[in-house]
Formats: sequence, C-alpha cells, structure tokens
Amino acid sequence: MAGIINDGRFGGVYYLYGDAGSGKSRLLHEMWVQFEKEGSLAGFHFTHADGILRRSMNPFTDFFSNLYSEADPVEKLLADLSAAPDSPAKAATAHELSRTRSMLAAMAGVDVSGTLYEELDARGRFDNTLIAITEFFKAQAILRPTVLVLEDIHWIDSDSLAIMEQLLRGAEHLPLIALVSSRYNDDGSSPTLRLDSAIPTRELKLGGLPAEALMAI
Repeated sequence: MAGIINDGRFGGVYYLYGDAGSGKSRLLHEMWVQFEKEGSLAGFHFTHADGILRRSMNPFTDFFSNLYSEADPVEKLLADLSAAPDSPAKAATAHELSRTRSMLAAMAGVDVSGTLYEELDARGRFDNTLIAITEFFKAQAILRPTVLVLEDIHWIDSDSLAIMEQLLRGAEHLPLIALVSSRYNDDGSSPTLRLDSAIPTRELKLGGLPAEALMAI
C-alpha cells in the first residue's frame, strides 16, 4: 500500500476486517504514524460510522463539523488548488467545490444564509452535498496522495455508501486510497462498499497475520 500511495497511483479500497476489540483502530493509527515517520507526502483523513446515532451521512457530518470548528477548510483548499499546476481535473474540481461549498458548511452547522444551499429543495441539497463531499476529497488528492479512512462500515448508512461509490468512481485517475475497517456480519460474511467492478479491492483480516506483517503490507 505504501508504494501505491507514494507513487501517486489510485489504490482503490483496502478492507480491514476483525472482531470487536481485535485492534483495527489501533492498526489504522499505527499506519498513519508510520507514514508520518517515513516522511510520506500522503494526507490521512479519518471518518467513522456511528453505531448509536445512525444519521444520514454521519461519518462525513462529524468529519466536516470538526474541520469547521477551527476555520473554513474549503477556503484554504481552494487557495491551495489555485496555486497548484493547471489541469482539467483541477479546474473542474475547483469549480464544483466552489459552487457547492455551502453544502459542507450546512453539514457542519455553519450559517448558510444567502447561499446555494438555501435555494435548493431537499433533493437538490442531497444531490449537491454528494457532489461537494466528492469534490472535497478529489481536491485533496489533486494536491497530494490521499488516504480516506472510514471506520466501522458495519454501521454505515446508505447515503454514506452512495458518497463512497460516487467518490471512488470519480477518482480513478487520482492518487487516492480508501482504507475501510469493519467487523464481520452476524452470519460471518464481510461488509463491503457498493463499488464498480473496475475498482481494485484488497482484504486484510486481523487474526490471520501478525501485526508486523500487516504493517509491512
């Protein structure tokens, strides 16, 4: 995985499966720490499906709420995109992110008076929120190799599944990897995202390999 990220290639989805308490979250954290120690240029973004408050898009609502608690993350992202080398992907993403930025602000509870968000009906807000989230992470991947961590997809809601499907379908030309963790279903099967068949996937199962071997992957 490290080679894919550092080479700037699209990596698809890595699934990390294990029972409750098997150390999935710890391993994900250690991966991030190891990348930082090795001087990787990859940016990690952590999201988490909530098993108690199963709201629509809850992994991303929490993610953007945390980002907006400090400053407007889209403002800086657009400025960084503006300074990046020109490309068709950059231009399209910057345009759509600028157009839909009020969707992300609304998710975070920020005042969106007088914006596109206020002009749209419920369906329009939903569709444009999917676009905004997708373009936000595509923008990150245009600027630097990006790892989107999504924990506990055994609790994920259907709208968040739609977000991941749209994001991964639209990022196949970008250096992005989704690192996804989950417990097993009650019947022993493994939860998955809804993906196009062309999206590469890999599985890592805790318990089958020692932690050192998993880190080496």
